[in-house]
Amino acid sequence: MKLKSYSKSRVSEQIRWSMALLLLVAALVTTTGGSAMASSNTKITSPRQLRIAYIAGGTSNTFLTTENAATMSTAKAYGAKIQMFDPEFNPTTQYNEMQSAISGGKFNAIILLPLDGTVMCPLVKQAIKKHILVVTGVFMVCGLDYKSGPGTWYPGTVQSVPAQTNSWMIDFFKEIVATNTTGGQVAIFTGPAVLTLSQITTKAATQVFAGTKFSVATTIAGDYTSPTAYTAAQNLFTSNPNINVVFVNYAGMTAGI
Repeated sequence: MKLKSYSKSRVSEQIRWSMALLLLVAALVTTTGGSAMASSNTKITSPRQLRIAYIAGGTSNTFLTTENAATMSTAKAYGAKIQMFDPEFNPTTQYNEMQSAISGGKFNAIILLPLDGTVMCPLVKQAIKKHILVVTGVFMVCGLDYKSGPGTWYPGTVQSVPAQTNSWMIDFFKEIVATNTTGGQVAIFTGPAVLTLSQITTKAATQVFAGTKFSVATTIAGDYTSPTAYTAAQNLFTSNPNINVVFVNYAGMTAGI
């Protein structure tokens, strides 16, 4: 069986998340005339006053560990206090962690990598009302993953730092169609099905491939690890030998396939 593979490079995770934190720090001199209001109603005039809750996505692969390390080290380099919360790819756990961060009164800033932007939307609104600075990254909140450019920013947050939005995925699948006229049956390997990225990927592929020589034969939800992808691929190619195109949502799974 001859398989076609497609990949797309991303901006360095370290640069992306360093930029997210830099934007948060920059907001201190552009908000409320050179300072920002914390939930305690005290003005923040220095990064050293930041008490950041970093609501991560998980720690189970290289992408996550790289972005986590970059976020933590950048915060510390500016003298900000930061605490990381690891939901282990569980949207419910992430919701509970952020809710505790907001209600506890310990933090005046949040950096959020939302696993499910719809689930986290009410908490983002709650944080804004309490004058907590919020940066969202990689994925968006409140349905904005299906927007592009400035449309990914949720009003009231400091900044959004999008990585893989719906428009990004659509452009990628359009590139595949444009550069390959033979088409094929596509197997899509994603992360957990509950994640926004997994849903965006499947929806974008189905939309773009409609009416072309490509078709989505199956979507396989995994956990972004190579061993899980290996087992899933073995089962897939045994049961469906007609698959001739594989799309993998994360490079760390590719080795297993």
